[in-house]
Amino acid sequence: MKVRGINIVIKPDGSIQIVYTGFKGDACFEEAKRLYDVLRALGVDVEIVKTEKTSEAYNTTRASSKVVNHV
Repeated sequence: MKVRGINIVIKPDGSIQIVYTGFKGDACFEEAKRLYDVLRALGVDVEIVKTEKTSEAYNTTRASSKVVNHV
């Protein structure tokens, strides 16, 4: 069984880093959109500062990951 994960790190400056693992291809981007939509619906202002694919994104049997910051 493949495990999917979303790791969220809140940094001292208040920015947040989110790393998605276990998602195939660009599925992490779809999951991220759902997460941001929920946060926005709760009144959290989400601003994506940086998005980058990790080496997992280029392995078709593994997942892509996404790193973002929000204010």
